[in-house]
Amino acid sequence: LVFISGLHAEGMKVDKDERDLMCGMQPYKFPRWMSEIELTNDKKLHFASVKCMMLFYYKNDKWHDLGLKEPKKKHEHIKSLKIQDYHSLKIVDAKKAFYV
Repeated sequence: LVFISGLHAEGMKVDKDERDLMCGMQPYKFPRWMSEIELTNDKKLHFASVKCMMLFYYKNDKWHDLGLKEPKKKHEHIKSLKIQDYHSLKIVDAKKAFYV
């Protein structure tokens, strides 16, 4: 009996029917690139890439689609931004990550 460690990486969990709000792709198909925004109402939005997450973060006009009022202050509804390490799939705070 052989056990190979590392096959069950941490990673984000996302439903197969969830779509990226910016590009329309299914984030679960891109596990190494997936990113997440958690809103103040505890809803989690998943994106197929960091680029899509940043587009939502900086140029978001979809608050009404999410059942939220237009924010008085920019990013008022955002609780956290998360990305994954490409190799380990460990979840990382997107504001503290290094990008290359």
